[in-house]
Amino acid sequence: MKLGTVRVKGKSEAVIVKGGELYSISDAARDLGIKGHIRSVKDVVQLDGRLREVIIEHSEGFRIDGSPAMQAPVQGPDKVILAAINYKTHANEQSFKGMEDPFFFTKFPSCISGPEDPIVIPRSSSMVDYEIELALVIGKRSKYVSEREAMDSVFGYMVLNDVSFRDYQLGKDLKSPPPLGHNWVMGKAMDMAAPTGPVLVTSDEIGDPYSLQMELRVNGKTRQKASTGEMVFKIDRMVSYLSQGITLLPGDIISTGTPAGVAAFTDRNFLRAGDVVEAEISKIGRLRNPVRNE
Repeated sequence: MKLGTVRVKGKSEAVIVKGGELYSISDAARDLGIKGHIRSVKDVVQLDGRLREVIIEHSEGFRIDGSPAMQAPVQGPDKVILAAINYKTHANEQSFKGMEDPFFFTKFPSCISGPEDPIVIPRSSSMVDYEIELALVIGKRSKYVSEREAMDSVFGYMVLNDVSFRDYQLGKDLKSPPPLGHNWVMGKAMDMAAPTGPVLVTSDEIGDPYSLQMELRVNGKTRQKASTGEMVFKIDRMVSYLSQGITLLPGDIISTGTPAGVAAFTDRNFLRAGDVVEAEISKIGRLRNPVRNE
C-alpha cells in the first residue's frame, strides 16, 4: 500500500495512492466520526491497527479530484535519525575503514520537506551536496527490541535526500576526517535539508528492503547508483541498536545511509541554483526537488 500527504483547499490530508488515483483517508475518518484531523501519514501510522484498517477500507469511497500537490508523507516527526557511512563504497571514497557499531546523527523536524519543494542553498554555505537514502518509518512504540523483533517495528519506507553542507560538516578544505568531522549540526540540519517522499510504501508491499535499486540524478546525469543490499549495518541491527535507551515512536524516521558518488568525494560539483535533483528508489518512486538560492 502506498500512502501520501497532499494539500487540498489549504489543508494537509492523508491519502492512499492507488492506480494513479488518490483516496482521502482524512475524509473517510471524518465520515466515520473519528475525532481529530488526520493531517499526514504520521497520523495514520499512529492509529490503532484495526481502526486504521477500517478507515483505509472506507477511504475508497472518497476519491480526490484533480492533482493536488504531494507533500512530505510524514509531517512533524518526533525524531529524524540518519546512519552515517553505512555503505562500503561511501566509506571507501573517504578512505574510511568503518566501525564496529552503527554511527548516527540527527536532523530536526524543520529539515523535512517534500516532492517539488526546493533544496535551498543558504547564504552561509557554498558546498551543498546530495545523498540518496532509503528511509524507514517506525510503526509502533519500540524500546529494547532485539534484532529478531526489530523488523516488526518498521511500518514502511520512503526516499530521503540527506542534503549536506560540506563546508560546515567537513571544513572548507573537505579534509576533516569522519566520523567526527567538523560541525555535524550545521553540516546536516539546516532548513529543508531532508526532502522525503514521494510516498510511504508499507513494509508488506516492499518485501525485501535489500533488493531495491537506488539512483540519484542531477540535471538528468546519474551521480549515485547502488543497491540497498550494499548496506553495512542492516535495518534490524540499526533499529535494535537505537532502541537500547531511545524510545522509538510511531512516525519516527530512520534513514539508512548513502552509497558512493556524492560531490564532496568525486568532482566537487556541488549543487547550484537552477539544478534539479531526482532521487529514485525502485518500488517507492522518484523524489524531485529543484535547487534555489535563499
